[in-house]
Amino acid sequence: MTCFEDHGAIAGTLTEEDVQLKGTIFFNDEGKVLWHQPQGLPSAVALDDKQVYVFNRSGTYSSRPSILVYDTHTGEELWQTSEEIADRQGSAYLEVQGDELTYFTARQVNTYATDDGEMIAGESIPTGNIVMRQSGIDLYNGNGFYLYATISGEPEAYLWTADYNINGRPHVFEENIIVKRRRSVVCSVELASGQTTWCSDKHLYNSRTFALAHK
Repeated sequence: MTCFEDHGAIAGTLTEEDVQLKGTIFFNDEGKVLWHQPQGLPSAVALDDKQVYVFNRSGTYSSRPSILVYDTHTGEELWQTSEEIADRQGSAYLEVQGDELTYFTARQVNTYATDDGEMIAGESIPTGNIVMRQSGIDLYNGNGFYLYATISGEPEAYLWTADYNINGRPHVFEENIIVKRRRSVVCSVELASGQTTWCSDKHLYNSRTFALAHK
């Protein structure tokens, strides 16, 4: 799930009035579903004020993983990626900043123009386990038991290492990353330095993903 101002989108499953919706679901701040696209096997989603971006995993031997983009107002499909996208290399993530959409898996980072899906850049990550690229920093999951950061595009240029067992992708909030640490503890870590700014135990034993939104 992801949120932008007073709207949100889900890539997966939502139950509304005893009806189970599967696919891409777009809703407002009151929880009302505005539109629903059932096609594909969506497993990652991002959005801005104009479009919803969804990564669809391959469901059959004949289908291929791709990114689908919908109009936020109508749910109409606007474009779909045509080139090969890596799949089954860890969890996929999407991130939109300005007029660029970035797609992450453990070993691949692709950047697309948000208006037409033209591929701007593609990069294979030789070391694997990349989970985020933000503000000139690449963040890696060190086998699930620690985080480490490098200069973007330079996997050997280490900046810091921290003992965090992350379960899902960290959330960026004002140049900090929010991560889950040691079962139920959630912490805020400075992206640039790796220093912990705060931690909170809110009994999140069964929570695998979470998101923050602000206007």
